[in-house]
Amino acid sequence: EALAYCQAALADPPVGFEGEHYSLEAFPIAPRPVGTVKLLVGGSGAVKTPRLAGTYADEFNVYMGEDLDKRIARAREAAAAAGRDPDALVFSSASQVIGAPDRKELAARIEELAVETGFTTDEYRERLARSHIPVGTYDELRERFAGLASLGITRYYLQGRFDEDLATEFLEAIGG
Repeated sequence: EALAYCQAALADPPVGFEGEHYSLEAFPIAPRPVGTVKLLVGGSGAVKTPRLAGTYADEFNVYMGEDLDKRIARAREAAAAAGRDPDALVFSSASQVIGAPDRKELAARIEELAVETGFTTDEYRERLARSHIPVGTYDELRERFAGLASLGITRYYLQGRFDEDLATEFLEAIGG
């Protein structure tokens, strides 16, 4: 209901909203935001989150996981059911990404990050796998991101520790 309220509040021209928990009179926002305010819904929920994103959001920030394709399909279905263009919904994801030019450097980076976070290398690798963090050589990451693009993910927000000295090399290597 809060998303429907926000959508109504930001509409141009103004529209009212009457829900179970919220009500809103149609009134002009002054000053109006410059451009369009976009709604982003994110999460890992299997059913409710994709439904909310498809129904109300401009962007669905979908967390990585085994059922990623199913959650994206549910959001598209919800958009169509709400009378929206499913192709207009932007799909994104966000996480740390760990990459290196080759296996030897990748192992060294993972070991360094494990030490920094107080885990053994094996524990750290397990945490990365459980969280579906993209990890690999630059070639492997390019392949992984191509797979995400084939699902419709067009944005990827980098989070967590990111080595600024390697930023240009990393982004160029994975095609960013």
